[in-house]
Amino acid sequence: MGSVQFQVLNLTNKIRRLTSHLELHRKDYFSQRSLLKILGKRQRLIDYLSKKSVENEVV
Repeated sequence: MGSVQFQVLNLTNKIRRLTSHLELHRKDYFSQRSLLKILGKRQRLIDYLSKKSVENEVV
């Protein structure tokens, strides 16, 4: 999979692609659901990164 930073970057690119796709295909509900899942996954990874960086500062 790669580092967490790379995963966040990769998910961000997927979000951009899906967003532009949904501008053309507004009723593509499967893609809307996929976008929400990817947004949630990216947010969890960002939360993990911020928590990890705080732990590194304390140590």
